[in-house]
Amino acid sequence: MHPTAAYGALGAGISYLSTDGIPSYDNSGGRLDTTLSVSDLAFALSYGRTIASVDTGISVKFIQETLADTSAVAYAADAGILYRLPTGGKGTFMGKELKIAAVVQNIGPGVTFIEKQDPLPVNYKVGLAHNFLGETLTLSLDAAFPPDGDSSVSAGADYRIKEWVSLRAGYKHLSDRPSGDIQPGVMGGIGIGNESVSVDYAFVPYASFGSTHRIGLNYRFGRVLRQTMLRENLDRHFSRAERAMIKNDLVTAFRELNNVLLVDPINAKAREYLAGIQKRVNDIKVENYLGQVRAYLEADKLVEAKELIDNLLTLFPEHREAKEFQIRIQSVFTEQKAGRAESIFNQGMEFYEMKQFQDAALLWEKVLMVSPEHAKAREYLALARQELKAISENARRQEKEQKKKKAQQLLADGQRYMKERQWEKARRSFEESQKLDPASEGLEKALAELAARQSEDCFSRGQKHYDAKNLQGAVQQWEEAARLAPSSEKISEALAKAKGELKEANRNKADDYNRQALKEYDSGAIRKAVELWEKAAALDPDNTKIRNSLNRAKDELDKKK
Repeated sequence: MHPTAAYGALGAGISYLSTDGIPSYDNSGGRLDTTLSVSDLAFALSYGRTIASVDTGISVKFIQETLADTSAVAYAADAGILYRLPTGGKGTFMGKELKIAAVVQNIGPGVTFIEKQDPLPVNYKVGLAHNFLGETLTLSLDAAFPPDGDSSVSAGADYRIKEWVSLRAGYKHLSDRPSGDIQPGVMGGIGIGNESVSVDYAFVPYASFGSTHRIGLNYRFGRVLRQTMLRENLDRHFSRAERAMIKNDLVTAFRELNNVLLVDPINAKAREYLAGIQKRVNDIKVENYLGQVRAYLEADKLVEAKELIDNLLTLFPEHREAKEFQIRIQSVFTEQKAGRAESIFNQGMEFYEMKQFQDAALLWEKVLMVSPEHAKAREYLALARQELKAISENARRQEKEQKKKKAQQLLADGQRYMKERQWEKARRSFEESQKLDPASEGLEKALAELAARQSEDCFSRGQKHYDAKNLQGAVQQWEEAARLAPSSEKISEALAKAKGELKEANRNKADDYNRQALKEYDSGAIRKAVELWEKAAALDPDNTKIRNSLNRAKDELDKKK
């Protein structure tokens, strides 16, 4: 679902249910060896918005049912409204509004399998809901009137025991008991979460399926959610303030209204209420609230005591006993803070003695956050950091030594591979050694020796190819040798000579191909002539005569197509 600030809310949903392994029978009732499968698919698009204080919504659904190899499609719609009727409740016992809703489900033509049409399960529902006990308890009642079934009445209760925990219970009454519907009787559940994330659990007994357990996860997000949460938070503080004012608990009302102004500083309603409290300030029995402060202190509820005394002093800034309580509470806070700091410091000392310097330093940093004047924590934190620095430097030194040792081992491996004429393995070992220790002793000399020996090896192989009249192989080997030893005059001269002879040999072979191609061309075998001229052109690409003959033959082939 995607809510919008100005155009209502849009939503989409999909549901799918599939069952297989269903026994199959023939027309005479005989059991077959095969089994059937059944599936239901529904996809819905929804839209809702508030019109003239009435919440309205509609969903359009695409439905597909499949039985064995046969499928049927139908379209349906749901529609509903919700109206909030003011009841005049004060918010203490009875809520301020009664919610009235009406829904119609599955309006549309039926599903047709082959020739038989089955109607959709149309249902009409109405419901009521009201809040009680300061909106912590919600009671609801709804009735369903399906045209092709028995009517039912259901009641439910949702009790919020904490801001984030709700207990739920329900009861359904039905004159008859369909085999697949919810079984009449009691059901229950629980909800845990806040405005943005919540988890719901429900225990629901079904007639055919037995007891079922439902678990749902809800997540709300977006700008509209934040606005909704803000509005609900303000409403919650207002409700608490109103209930407190009804009880003449003006200090609590003052606190809740101040909470509203923290979020919305220009809230006119909150300012109006605060002005009313200021006018009734003489009605506040300060002694009663001071008694509550004493009770908080005896129960060690310092935060609650501090909040209450701060609100009292806002209303009565010159009240002597309230000021004394404030000083006393601040003193207790200071003592607790010092005790907590000393406890954390001692834990840090235990870690320090066990040489767990990082843990000790973290604890002493916390001590200084709570008590910046703690001299011992500052002293020992400096010592712990020195120890950590020494450990870090030692670790770096050991790592460097290990890398150097590994580099020397790789250098030795490379030299061994070089003796075995395994040039590629030697090169990889030298490169890995260089990555670990670029200044490794003997590495530069080993790399130069590898290049020289590898180039000499390539030169020897090239000479063998040359002696065997394999000029192409000789050129390839001597090119590699020249790459490894670019300053070798012997290799350069041999490579230049081999290239010249290879070029001349290629030119002679190209002439042979050219003569053969001319014979084929004169005999009318143009396609064969093209193949021969392409070989000649590959061997002697600078020969314009051969290339012109090739292009002319190709043109003639194209004209014949």
